[in-house]
Amino acid sequence: MNLAEACYHLRITTNLLKWFTQYSPKCDERKLQLETDGSFDLAELNAFATYLHDAWDSRDVPAGVARELLVEAGGQCGLCLAPCETFETAHIERKDIELRYYSQHPQNLILLCPNCHRRYDNKLLGSVTPDVVRAAKDRLISRKMAAIDLDVARAYAIKLAIDATKQEFSRVINELIGAYPNNILLWNTCGAHLLAAASVGTFGRPMPLSDFGPTAPDVALMALSGSVGRLDTSSVTRGVLDGYVLEAAGKVPVAPDYWELVETENDNTICGICDPGEDHPPPLVEYHPHHDSSGSISKLEVGSCDWCNGTSTRCKDCGCVTAVYESMYDQVIECEGGCGMTFIVRTHQGRKGDTWEEIELVEPAPDDTD
Repeated sequence: MNLAEACYHLRITTNLLKWFTQYSPKCDERKLQLETDGSFDLAELNAFATYLHDAWDSRDVPAGVARELLVEAGGQCGLCLAPCETFETAHIERKDIELRYYSQHPQNLILLCPNCHRRYDNKLLGSVTPDVVRAAKDRLISRKMAAIDLDVARAYAIKLAIDATKQEFSRVINELIGAYPNNILLWNTCGAHLLAAASVGTFGRPMPLSDFGPTAPDVALMALSGSVGRLDTSSVTRGVLDGYVLEAAGKVPVAPDYWELVETENDNTICGICDPGEDHPPPLVEYHPHHDSSGSISKLEVGSCDWCNGTSTRCKDCGCVTAVYESMYDQVIECEGGCGMTFIVRTHQGRKGDTWEEIELVEPAPDDTD
């Protein structure tokens, strides 16, 4: 369980939960144990709750629990709701009478004004029953836990949405892979949303996908609600999608048409397509190493301009930047930097109008001159 889920389970705030991991409430060295990754184990939470309910040697309320009660009270008597400057701590279950000890569990304590505390303890005329005090305590807990309850409920709803989407993913992905020659995946918006929704990690720890903007749980909700949203359909995004879906499905690309993009550090380079003018700095183009059909990194890098969304190529040997325009015919691009490299760009179109690019690298002919 994460922090919010653990608080939800014990019905305490994050401050008290963290306090229990650092201090022993009974001064006997028993603390709430954390997992190595910072999460909480359900069995440990239940064991610690039982430990708090068991016998206490002292009636002194621990500092962490006392602060929790003050936050819970909000400056009012827990029973009559009158504003208070002086509180008294009342035990809801009087274990001193039944079992000859007090339970200082935070759910067994409530702050009352002196008058209500006296009525409850001494059973005076008009006194209240333990059931009434317990109902008042439950009301205070609900108010205190409102934000955490909402957060956990939302996370649980997202988890259900993601689980449902993952079931669809296993079915749809097999239809996408192999539906076209050479394992070339033709992505539409719904397919991309489905992939993003299925790439979520454990509960409460979504994997962010920068290519889609929102995190995967948000994409899952969009996919299930039928919203297509906005998706970047550039060749860079399609390459990332193709590579990820093949990896997720346990398949290896075998066709020479396939190319994969690997993220590298950003480099300020003038785009080969747009001209922002003197009033705008050179647009930032993030270039990625190009992988040829054998899987090795070639001398061509591909990038997407954040100003015009165009795709540019860059020669790794000399740094020459050349535009790549999507077209329906082969385009031969010769490096202008003097290294002699030639890039042949072929743009393909599928039956549904989807397009993808195949980039072939032609090495310069050897110089036979002496």
